[in-house]
Amino acid sequence: MKEIVDFIEHLECPLIDGIIYSDHTIQLCDVQVSRNRPKEYKIQVSSITSVDKLEKEGKLAWVSCSISDEYIDEAHSIKVVCGEASYGGDGFVGVMNLTQEKLIWLAFFTNSNPFYKVTVVGTQIIAVSTHECEWKFDIDTPSHMSVVCSR
Repeated sequence: MKEIVDFIEHLECPLIDGIIYSDHTIQLCDVQVSRNRPKEYKIQVSSITSVDKLEKEGKLAWVSCSISDEYIDEAHSIKVVCGEASYGGDGFVGVMNLTQEKLIWLAFFTNSNPFYKVTVVGTQIIAVSTHECEWKFDIDTPSHMSVVCSR
């Protein structure tokens, strides 16, 4: 099994909708996306599971990821990366500690579209998707998120 904390070394992650933490805990999310323009996302934080449990049940696939942008925030001692995975419509945002580049958490969504820009403003990470949607995640509690689309 791949260690998610070593994400930056293997650039693979579980194919899920939710937040994956360094201890292999997964906070799953139910995501509904409207077809309207601008898109509207409804994200409901749902159950908690783990990489280990899903692998034992045969319900976990891993996907290759490609980094599009990164941002170093020395104030919080983190490095934030964003990008896309193998399927084209998915995207991820990963937060690592700055010194060792070990993953703290990674948000992955199958319908977000790739993220191409990431920054930190105050205590929020802002990632912009190729559909010009801004995804905001609280640094310490990434399940506190919002999405606003401009087109």
